[in-house]
Amino acid sequence: MQTSLGPVAHQVIPVFAEEPDWGSIGYGLNESAHSGDEGMDPHKLLLIVVRDPQDSKGPLQAEDLEDFSIRPSEVPEARTTRVCEAPLPTSVRFIGENTPDEGSDPAGIWEISSDADIASGTEQVFAATIGGKDLFQIGVGGLSRPLSGGENSLAERSPAVSDQQFYFENR
Repeated sequence: MQTSLGPVAHQVIPVFAEEPDWGSIGYGLNESAHSGDEGMDPHKLLLIVVRDPQDSKGPLQAEDLEDFSIRPSEVPEARTTRVCEAPLPTSVRFIGENTPDEGSDPAGIWEISSDADIASGTEQVFAATIGGKDLFQIGVGGLSRPLSGGENSLAERSPAVSDQQFYFENR
Protein backbone atom coordinates (compact mmCIF):
# COMPACT_ATOMS: atom_id res chain seq x y z
CA MET A 1 0.00 0.00 0.00
CA GLN A 2 1.31 3.44 -0.90
CA THR A 3 1.62 5.75 2.14
CA SER A 4 3.27 9.11 2.80
CA LEU A 5 6.27 7.06 3.98
CA GLY A 6 6.45 5.16 0.69
CA PRO A 7 5.05 1.71 -0.11
CA VAL A 8 4.52 -0.61 2.87
CA ALA A 9 3.10 -4.07 3.53
CA HIS A 10 1.96 -5.24 6.95
CA GLN A 11 1.13 -8.37 8.91
CA VAL A 12 -0.10 -8.93 12.48
CA ILE A 13 1.52 -12.12 13.79
CA PRO A 14 1.53 -14.10 17.06
CA VAL A 15 4.45 -13.96 19.50
CA PHE A 16 6.12 -16.87 21.24
CA ALA A 17 5.38 -16.92 24.99
CA GLU A 18 9.05 -17.67 25.68
CA GLU A 19 12.10 -17.42 23.49
CA PRO A 20 12.27 -20.74 21.61
CA ASP A 21 15.22 -22.74 20.33
CA TRP A 22 15.47 -20.89 17.01
CA GLY A 23 17.16 -23.81 15.28
CA SER A 24 14.12 -26.02 15.85
CA ILE A 25 11.61 -23.66 14.20
CA GLY A 26 10.36 -25.20 10.96
CA TYR A 27 8.10 -24.42 8.04
CA GLY A 28 5.09 -25.81 9.96
CA LEU A 29 5.21 -22.64 12.03
CA ASN A 30 2.06 -21.12 10.53
CA GLU A 31 -0.16 -24.05 11.48
CA SER A 32 1.35 -24.49 14.94
CA ALA A 33 0.97 -20.77 15.70
CA HIS A 34 -2.79 -21.08 15.40
CA SER A 35 -3.03 -24.32 17.36
CA GLY A 36 -0.86 -23.06 20.23
CA ASP A 37 1.67 -25.89 19.77
CA GLU A 38 4.60 -23.47 19.79
CA GLY A 39 3.56 -21.79 23.05
CA MET A 40 2.25 -18.50 21.70
CA ASP A 41 1.48 -15.65 24.10
CA PRO A 42 -2.31 -15.05 24.04
CA HIS A 43 -1.88 -11.44 25.19
CA LYS A 44 0.72 -10.22 22.69
CA LEU A 45 1.04 -9.77 18.95
CA LEU A 46 3.61 -8.21 16.67
CA LEU A 47 2.76 -5.70 13.97
CA ILE A 48 5.33 -6.10 11.19
CA VAL A 49 5.47 -3.25 8.64
CA VAL A 50 7.83 -3.87 5.73
CA ARG A 51 9.05 -0.93 3.68
CA ASP A 52 10.90 -0.69 0.38
CA PRO A 53 14.29 0.88 1.21
CA GLN A 54 14.67 2.16 -2.38
CA ASP A 55 11.34 3.99 -2.34
CA SER A 56 10.75 5.19 1.22
CA LYS A 57 11.61 8.06 3.52
CA GLY A 58 14.08 6.27 5.76
CA PRO A 59 13.77 3.93 8.74
CA LEU A 60 10.40 3.49 10.41
CA GLN A 61 10.07 5.24 13.77
CA ALA A 62 7.70 4.79 16.73
CA GLU A 63 5.57 7.77 15.68
CA ASP A 64 4.99 6.31 12.19
CA LEU A 65 2.26 4.12 13.70
CA GLU A 66 -0.41 6.78 14.14
CA ASP A 67 -3.17 4.52 15.47
CA PHE A 68 -3.86 0.83 16.16
CA SER A 69 -7.00 -1.01 17.22
CA ILE A 70 -8.34 -4.53 17.61
CA ARG A 71 -12.09 -5.06 17.33
CA PRO A 72 -13.90 -8.36 17.84
CA SER A 73 -16.24 -8.90 14.89
CA GLU A 74 -18.65 -11.29 13.28
CA VAL A 75 -20.69 -11.69 10.13
CA PRO A 76 -24.26 -12.27 11.35
CA GLU A 77 -26.26 -15.06 9.74
CA ALA A 78 -27.93 -14.04 6.47
CA ARG A 79 -25.75 -10.90 6.28
CA THR A 80 -22.85 -10.11 4.00
CA THR A 81 -21.20 -7.38 6.04
CA ARG A 82 -18.98 -7.69 9.10
CA VAL A 83 -20.16 -6.09 12.36
CA CYS A 84 -17.41 -4.84 14.68
CA GLU A 85 -17.64 -4.39 18.44
CA ALA A 86 -15.88 -1.70 20.48
CA PRO A 87 -12.05 -1.76 20.35
CA LEU A 88 -10.25 -3.90 22.91
CA PRO A 89 -7.91 -2.05 25.30
CA THR A 90 -4.35 -2.39 24.01
CA SER A 91 -0.93 -0.90 24.52
CA VAL A 92 1.57 -0.43 21.71
CA ARG A 93 5.35 -0.31 22.00
CA PHE A 94 7.84 0.24 19.17
CA ILE A 95 10.61 -2.35 19.24
CA GLY A 96 12.71 -1.06 16.32
CA GLU A 97 13.45 -1.67 12.67
CA ASN A 98 14.86 -5.05 11.68
CA THR A 99 16.76 -5.85 8.49
CA PRO A 100 17.29 -9.64 8.59
CA ASP A 101 19.85 -9.80 5.77
CA GLU A 102 20.93 -7.99 2.62
CA GLY A 103 18.19 -9.62 0.53
CA SER A 104 15.31 -8.67 2.82
CA ASP A 105 13.50 -5.37 3.10
CA PRO A 106 13.60 -3.65 6.51
CA ALA A 107 10.58 -3.93 8.80
CA GLY A 108 9.33 -1.83 11.67
CA ILE A 109 8.23 -4.01 14.59
CA TRP A 110 5.64 -2.99 17.19
CA GLU A 111 4.54 -5.08 20.18
CA ILE A 112 0.78 -5.02 20.74
CA SER A 113 -0.34 -6.21 24.19
CA SER A 114 -3.64 -6.49 26.04
CA ASP A 115 -5.15 -8.09 29.12
CA ALA A 116 -7.62 -9.72 26.71
CA ASP A 117 -6.81 -12.80 24.63
CA ILE A 118 -5.88 -11.09 21.37
CA ALA A 119 -3.81 -13.80 19.70
CA SER A 120 -6.42 -16.45 19.00
CA GLY A 121 -9.20 -14.46 17.37
CA THR A 122 -9.82 -15.41 13.77
CA GLU A 123 -12.63 -12.87 13.48
CA GLN A 124 -10.87 -9.85 14.98
CA VAL A 125 -10.34 -6.80 12.80
CA PHE A 126 -6.92 -5.17 13.15
CA ALA A 127 -6.57 -1.58 11.97
CA ALA A 128 -3.29 0.31 11.82
CA THR A 129 -2.78 3.84 10.52
CA ILE A 130 0.68 4.32 9.03
CA GLY A 131 1.79 7.19 6.84
CA GLY A 132 -1.76 8.53 6.69
CA LYS A 133 -3.25 5.28 5.35
CA ASP A 134 -5.46 2.78 7.16
CA LEU A 135 -4.26 -0.81 6.87
CA PHE A 136 -6.64 -3.63 7.82
CA GLN A 137 -6.33 -7.35 8.53
CA ILE A 138 -8.95 -9.88 9.66
CA GLY A 139 -7.63 -12.51 12.05
CA VAL A 140 -4.12 -13.16 13.28
CA GLY A 141 -1.75 -13.97 10.43
CA GLY A 142 0.67 -16.82 10.27
CA LEU A 143 4.35 -16.37 10.93
CA SER A 144 5.14 -15.36 7.39
CA ARG A 145 6.60 -11.96 6.65
CA PRO A 146 4.82 -9.53 4.35
CA LEU A 147 6.69 -8.76 1.15
CA SER A 148 6.95 -5.29 -0.36
CA GLY A 149 4.37 -6.22 -2.97
CA GLY A 150 1.83 -7.11 -0.28
CA GLU A 151 2.09 -10.88 -0.73
CA ASN A 152 3.14 -13.45 1.87
CA SER A 153 5.39 -16.38 1.14
CA LEU A 154 6.82 -19.38 2.93
CA ALA A 155 10.06 -18.38 1.24
CA GLU A 156 10.04 -15.51 3.72
CA ARG A 157 10.28 -17.90 6.70
CA SER A 158 13.81 -16.80 7.60
CA PRO A 159 12.98 -13.08 7.83
CA ALA A 160 9.79 -13.89 9.78
CA VAL A 161 11.81 -15.86 12.33
CA SER A 162 14.40 -13.07 12.31
CA ASP A 163 11.65 -10.57 13.23
CA GLN A 164 10.75 -12.75 16.24
CA GLN A 165 14.44 -13.02 17.23
CA PHE A 166 14.81 -9.23 16.88
CA TYR A 167 11.79 -8.79 19.14
CA PHE A 168 13.23 -11.04 21.87
CA GLU A 169 16.64 -9.33 21.67
CA ASN A 170 15.23 -5.78 21.82
CA ARG A 171 12.02 -5.88 23.85
